[in-house]
Amino acid sequence: MNSWKDQKVPHLIPVDDLLGVAFDHHDHQGAITQLFGLVRSVSDFHRCALYLINENEEFQLQQTDPPGRTGPEWIGDLVEDGIIDWLVQEKKARFIPDLAPHGMAGQSRLLVPLVVRGRGFGFLALEGPHESGFLCPEELDQLVGWASLLGMKIENQLLAEKISQQRHRLDVLERISQRLLLVTDLPRLLAFILDYAIEVVPSEQAALVWVKENGEPFILTSGRKGSPKQRREHLTPVEKWVIGKQSPLMVNDYARDIRFGRKGEDFAFPIRQVLSVPIVPKQGSPGTLTLFNRFGSQGYTNRDFVFLSTLARHVAIAIEIADLYRNVREGYKETILALVNAIEAKDPYTRGHTERVTRYALEMADSLGVEQEEREVLEYASLLHDVGKIGISGKILRKRGALNDVEYREIQKHPEIGERIVRDVRFLARARPLIRHHHERYDGSGYPDRLEGPSIPLTTHILILADALDAMGSTRPYRSALPPETIRRELLKHAGRQFHPAVVEQALRLFFRQQVA
Repeated sequence: MNSWKDQKVPHLIPVDDLLGVAFDHHDHQGAITQLFGLVRSVSDFHRCALYLINENEEFQLQQTDPPGRTGPEWIGDLVEDGIIDWLVQEKKARFIPDLAPHGMAGQSRLLVPLVVRGRGFGFLALEGPHESGFLCPEELDQLVGWASLLGMKIENQLLAEKISQQRHRLDVLERISQRLLLVTDLPRLLAFILDYAIEVVPSEQAALVWVKENGEPFILTSGRKGSPKQRREHLTPVEKWVIGKQSPLMVNDYARDIRFGRKGEDFAFPIRQVLSVPIVPKQGSPGTLTLFNRFGSQGYTNRDFVFLSTLARHVAIAIEIADLYRNVREGYKETILALVNAIEAKDPYTRGHTERVTRYALEMADSLGVEQEEREVLEYASLLHDVGKIGISGKILRKRGALNDVEYREIQKHPEIGERIVRDVRFLARARPLIRHHHERYDGSGYPDRLEGPSIPLTTHILILADALDAMGSTRPYRSALPPETIRRELLKHAGRQFHPAVVEQALRLFFRQQVA
């Protein structure tokens, strides 16, 4: 029988070349590819697989050459029997005897431990022709040496990537924390959180769900680019389990989990892996934050779990803040409506005017894509745009017939009076300019500041038109309500003069069902 003594000594890589490769700058995947390349350059092994110890102190397949999803079948038996642990602790390269059940006759199989800083970091599993087994002990020791050198490079790259990921995760959490201070649009904030979740922990889909008081589920999903788009109406078995148990769940082999088996086949894509954590706000219904199918071969990790749990706490805080904000906002609106009622009691001809102006303004804002925060400011300003009329004589407000010059100049003061009334109300600070300028004109001929065109914000242009629209359609002491066709002609006539053309165009579509080219 041949032995290594009878064989030609294979070529080994010069130390300078090895060091050059070891200190090239690559990510860990590039370092692994280099490692496989070195194996092929010094031996006849034609199949390589690299296993590294993961966070759970388990050997996890990292990469194969040729590329594949699974490593050699015989590795599983050696891991279960504890042989791999022993070989790595021994820090020696060992040939594995031929095992007939695996049909490996005529093959050589070699395990090369990766030893980094005196401890086992992982191992290489090599397969090749029978002749590959004729390596002398010195050559095996050299294999362990240079494999461990590249193992150190791989570990350093992994550590650098972990540090970068951790810094990115902290940056994401800081951004979300900052947004929590301004949570006026909860669905938008939650969508923002989901997008970051699948960016930091690359997955096919992120989903946020909770069961509303009426028993119906609220489901918000976000898919990574290239992943299936999905709108769901029902919870997955995992989400039901997490909500019911109020306990997190990490499953990296969904099909084999006895709790779920093959449940979820009606999903838009096959579920392979799931990471789900509960959302538990102080008040309201519980929910879950869930990631499906992590990209890459590693599956979900403890670091992913910690990050997602932190995000879930941010979601719970966001829900609580949104509830508090909604309660405060309702209190503000009740106060404002009480003030509006006082105004309209003084001028009975305008009763209902404020409500209609607000409705028109918000419909136009929605159709023009106004952001939620600006929409809320517009709502407050619309409700209070005529608050300054409290400072105007009731005789002038209720006068039948046209106003004289003195009376008209007096009525023109109400926007400035309104601004002064709300000046010390902090939550109305952004509404003040709209109240002051709701009688400006697009061409600059309005009052009180003769603003024009681009210097007038879009929300103010919306309020200007909404106020005029209702005024034309309402009966006043000095005239009857104008018919719809007359109002439509007036809007077209004054587009670009009194009104912003784009706002006129939208008003015609919304309230007169007219399509404008």
